[in-house]
Amino acid sequence: MKDMYNFLKQIKSIGEETGEDIYIVGGFIRDKLFNSQIDVHDLNLVCSGSMQKVIEELSKLGYYFKVLDNGKYKYKNDNMTVDIALINGSDIVEDLNNRDYTANAIALRLTEIKIIDPFDGRKAIRSRIIKQVNKGSLSDDPIRILRGIRMYIKYGMHFNFETEEEIRRIASRLYYFNGPNKFYEFMKVIEADFQGKAFEILYDYGVLSNIFPYIEELKTVGKCKYHIEDALTHMNLTYQVFKDLVNGRIKLGGIDIGKIDEVIDEFNIKNYIALSCFLHDIGKFKCYKKQGDRVSFYGHEIEGAKIVHNICNNMQFSKDATEIEETIVEAHMMPLEILKMETAEQNEALNSMFSRYRNYIPYIFIVSFCDNYATNMLLNNSNEKIKFKQFIENALLKYRKYRFV
Repeated sequence: MKDMYNFLKQIKSIGEETGEDIYIVGGFIRDKLFNSQIDVHDLNLVCSGSMQKVIEELSKLGYYFKVLDNGKYKYKNDNMTVDIALINGSDIVEDLNNRDYTANAIALRLTEIKIIDPFDGRKAIRSRIIKQVNKGSLSDDPIRILRGIRMYIKYGMHFNFETEEEIRRIASRLYYFNGPNKFYEFMKVIEADFQGKAFEILYDYGVLSNIFPYIEELKTVGKCKYHIEDALTHMNLTYQVFKDLVNGRIKLGGIDIGKIDEVIDEFNIKNYIALSCFLHDIGKFKCYKKQGDRVSFYGHEIEGAKIVHNICNNMQFSKDATEIEETIVEAHMMPLEILKMETAEQNEALNSMFSRYRNYIPYIFIVSFCDNYATNMLLNNSNEKIKFKQFIENALLKYRKYRFV
């Protein structure tokens, strides 16, 4: 946090020396108003005059900003990220009016240390209310809905009636928005979700079916001799089990938490695993077959991997992130299939799996464990749950030995 405070002192001095009006806006102020003691590592600034002059002065101090496609400037080191842009409008009030929610429409003028809060954002924060700044705040950019959902989850806030109604009215527009902004805001929702409620909330507000295909259809299939719940409910339960696992509410030996904390495209691998836990059965609707009383979903993992590939392409996941999602969904059934083999066959099958999937093995085993745990949780089958957990832990141990051979 020392880096951030040093930077703020320096940017304040630059504003005073150059006569440029520089404002802190967005999440930094919101988060500090929620909790003044919290360390905030992201800073958004807007300038009303010559942004280039400010950037030049910062470069003299060793802050080298990258120019983005949208005309903004970004600086990033291991401890903080700073974005600088021109004011969007004729003055700071118009800029704030162009923002999404009143809790995010607060500015601090650095040269005077003066709060500017024309839309009562501080009142919204105290009341834990998420309120759109104006009637066009969400309809002009439906991706902002995801940011509101994140605030709902992260801060325990609630939408006011008008904003909630607006979200339900325009949620279908999210279907037509793809690309990096949608990817970023969606992954931030998963990242903020400690309790595992994200997909329930996204579904309740009509958002989920406009991000992923087959959501409503998955509620109509899934019940069979292995599942008493529909496929969508099971996918959500599997995601919740994973959140319990990474937050220590469920234990699984052999997991290297440091590995799943590695970062790809700004997000920890564990956030991609969380998404895989939800998407693992997305192929079930297309593979649903019923003959008499017998229900099957043969090949759903292969079909699911194809669907996930398209989802990742549409949302512009990176190649590495796409490969994680596809691979996990494709292989999530393998551990259970190997468990059902004779003991002599298991080792050969595991070694073949290790050779094929290599670094993805821990991720696959984690999702398979969460899948099985969610299934047996509703069946109240503790013996099967324990048996599979032991198998996964032993398999992870064998994998570690395999890697060092």
